[in-house]
Amino acid sequence: MTLGAVARLTGRGSPIDFPSGRSRLESARPLPADRDAGQGADFYPGTDEIMKRRDSLKAMAGLATASALGRMAGASELQGPGEDVTLPELIRQVGPMMNSIPIQVASLGGNLALISGPGGNITALTGPDGIVMVDSFVPAKGAELAPVVRKLAPGPITLINTHWHFDHTGGNAALAGIGARILAHESVRGRLGSEQYMADFEMKIPPSPTSALPVVGLGESTTLYLNGEETQLQHVAPAHTDGDIFIHYRKADVLQTGDLFSNGFYPNIDSTAGGWITGMIAAADLILGLVGETTRIVPGHGAMATKADLKAFRSMLAEVRDKVAPLVDAGKTMNQAIATKPLASLEAQWGRGLFKGTHFTRLAYSGLAMHRGSK
Repeated sequence: MTLGAVARLTGRGSPIDFPSGRSRLESARPLPADRDAGQGADFYPGTDEIMKRRDSLKAMAGLATASALGRMAGASELQGPGEDVTLPELIRQVGPMMNSIPIQVASLGGNLALISGPGGNITALTGPDGIVMVDSFVPAKGAELAPVVRKLAPGPITLINTHWHFDHTGGNAALAGIGARILAHESVRGRLGSEQYMADFEMKIPPSPTSALPVVGLGESTTLYLNGEETQLQHVAPAHTDGDIFIHYRKADVLQTGDLFSNGFYPNIDSTAGGWITGMIAAADLILGLVGETTRIVPGHGAMATKADLKAFRSMLAEVRDKVAPLVDAGKTMNQAIATKPLASLEAQWGRGLFKGTHFTRLAYSGLAMHRGSK
């Protein structure tokens, strides 16, 4: 049975029935194939000041490894390079650890599974309508992920991306190769299909191939009625990026946040893609209003979480914002702000991942400065 035959999606207006073989939505619409397959394969050859594609992919692996290790290891194992190492160098140092991170599948009960490994957490909902899955690890692991997914269930694969970052979309092309249809917020296709620059990491990301791009662009709210579940896809105002969505499996009472939430350590915030800490706080407030005490929360990175864990994360974000924003308002440069060590009191609890207080001060400062007009 095709997705078109079984899905009803709720967008900005009334629910829309999908006749077999068609896919037309009011808030989730097909996007044009506007890039040639393989475009960007030769990533700026001969330009010394721009990171070559190979180096870019290594750095991408490093950033994803940092997040994955935050889930897998204890604090004593993660002190590693420490807060004096710059973000770009930190990512380069941890990159080689990527191959040591295994892909693991665990049941979340019923027909819902958690897939953890090298990149953001993945969920997969199986049933008579095939597989509905969220996110797809890093590019280097796509070929390894595809057979793992295919073994879960037969039938069509609907792949949802929570945002554009490579550690959540890297397996898109491999999954498209086994028939996956990719959905994401309507901004994600544009970011994946063109070169992106993550300023805090001094990292340029090459365009993804056409096969890796979403074919359906989601608006503010969409609901999938597949595999006996009501799965809500909700976009939020700019927070981690400008294209974040969270996924709520209503019947299973499981909510997947993407990188709107990292459980137990400082998150990444991509200011050059519209992210900022005040948006992260607003997103946490929105999600907290939807979950109950028994709701299981799948963070973008980290272990399975509860409402209490998300509350603690939200409180940390608010405290960081309240410490860093006055430094921005006072006209302090980024380095001057970092030198004051505003997050010293939070380090023992939240500096247990690869990002330390100096790193997260930088990430918080960048977004606040962009929204307040000066650095």
